Amino acid sequence: MGDTKSKNRKKTAETPEQPQKTVRQKMTEDYHAIHLQYEPSVMTGIDGIRFDFCHGFRMYEPETSTGRYVVELYDDEKGLIMSRQPLKPGGYLFHNASYYMRYMVQILDETGKTPLFRHTFNLGGRPVVVSFPQKTLGDTIAWFAACEEFRVKTGCQLFCAMHPFHIEMFAKNYPDIHFISFSDMENMKPYAHYLMGVSFDGGERLMPWDWRHQGLHHVGYNILGLDPYGADEKPPKIDFDHERREIAEPYVCIASLASGGCKLWLNPDGWDEVCVFLKKCGYRVLDIDANHYLQFNYLTIRIPREAEDFTGLGEGHKISDRAAMINHADFFIGLGSGLSWVAWAVGKPVVLISGFSLPFCEFHTPYRVINTNVCHGCFNDTSLSFENNAKFWCPRQTDERLKMACSTAITSTQVINKILEIPAFQAHMEQAGLSVVATVNGYDVEAKQEQKRKPQHHKE
Repeated sequence: MGDTKSKNRKKTAETPEQPQKTVRQKMTEDYHAIHLQYEPSVMTGIDGIRFDFCHGFRMYEPETSTGRYVVELYDDEKGLIMSRQPLKPGGYLFHNASYYMRYMVQILDETGKTPLFRHTFNLGGRPVVVSFPQKTLGDTIAWFAACEEFRVKTGCQLFCAMHPFHIEMFAKNYPDIHFISFSDMENMKPYAHYLMGVSFDGGERLMPWDWRHQGLHHVGYNILGLDPYGADEKPPKIDFDHERREIAEPYVCIASLASGGCKLWLNPDGWDEVCVFLKKCGYRVLDIDANHYLQFNYLTIRIPREAEDFTGLGEGHKISDRAAMINHADFFIGLGSGLSWVAWAVGKPVVLISGFSLPFCEFHTPYRVINTNVCHGCFNDTSLSFENNAKFWCPRQTDERLKMACSTAITSTQVINKILEIPAFQAHMEQAGLSVVATVNGYDVEAKQEQKRKPQHHKE
């Protein structure tokens, strides 16, 4: 018995019980998990209770207080009560529908009968933070389009937290928006905070419905409580030198690489065939990707051999430099990735090649290329959850011969057919005295033949 007790005491000494986390500690961990580095700041005047609307509704009662209360939370726009919960010292309440919602909160006494405090959500004149993903170029351009309309409509003091490279894109053209870094948020005490993003499983915490049913550029409008269809798909204004032109000859910009293999155009000859066609038409073809190759384990994918290498990062290759180069191109050819969104913001015709997303997923372009004769559109399939870390995500196909058919089955003829529709291309060909001729193998280019009028002889 003595030995057993001794062993038990020894075991207890070696593995002491961990102290339970306080509500404040748990609350802090929860806040940090959703990128909030601050506590609620709006005071109620009752026992130190404070609240805000950051990533939903948050309310906290300090541990030092002595009161017990009942809190009712309403969707004021719909006139519906969403929750009725007790609040005690050290307790906190959280409603995690973090998109724009016109809340109304009411605090009652412990019996739940006597109202003590009432607040109706109102952004007018108050500090509001909208934070963007750090690394995604296309998403940031797509979602920022809603911010200025949101600021004007609500009358809030709008702070946009984003990567410094992205701040450079917008700051000059949006002087009434405060642009801040992510570290600056630690010192913020906003009334409301909205996170721009999506849940890949279609969850409705960040926005009111599944993002896969609509275009990515509508996500920002839905998160901020705006009508995405009233915006006429206006891209945001990005800052670049409109007069700067580095290439004197006619040229086309392309971006053949992307962050994931499922976004690539994987037809092995596709890019080079299009580049050869464009060069026959008198264009220089400039690949302006950040890198000249992508490495997927043992697979290396490079920019097209027939394109000129204008890839790079850093000085001389900033987003504003890319925008200036796209601005003087006749048009842009790309994928469902960041530089296509830059070209959209610049206002250039975009030939957008994508099979894994449906045409409504990106901004509207009349030059969208997709092959609907094969498996396609898995990115917008609500029965599937996009796996962002899967380099060549192909969730429907198990037969290796059919994998990525949405990409490999897009032909260069499809892409060239769209190029032929672009007015700038047509004007270039007219000026160059060239014409496109359909052949058995696709298209060829030849000089226009002057047709002399034959004199007509009329009998008297």
